[in-house]
Amino acid sequence: MKKRIISSEKRWEKGFDFSQGVEAEGVNRVVWLAGQTSYDGEKVVGSDIGAQTRLAYGYILEYLAKAGMTMSSIVYERINLTDMAMLEDALKARHGFYEDYGFPPATFTAVKALALPELLIEIEVVAVK
Repeated sequence: MKKRIISSEKRWEKGFDFSQGVEAEGVNRVVWLAGQTSYDGEKVVGSDIGAQTRLAYGYILEYLAKAGMTMSSIVYERINLTDMAMLEDALKARHGFYEDYGFPPATFTAVKALALPELLIEIEVVAVK
């Protein structure tokens, strides 16, 4: 699969670490992952946005690996936050997961609540191979 990032090169795009689009050529498979959080099956792990973000991306890596994919396979993501004031800290925690691959198109939304009251973030991705 060949992937090309589509970017406007505008400052705000770089500030939020996302691209306007991605072109994927030669795609054979598509994986849509459900929203990933820091819930470990028994409890919410991490009380701050950084910890919850890193754990959610850890689950994303785990499930992508089960499909034979990596972070470079991601062509879209949606990040749902319970408070947009946490976006900057969430993006800092997210940065290292993409720095080697380029940032995919992303949508950042604020939601009133997630499935459990302790959850601060939920991340959905679409990946191709």
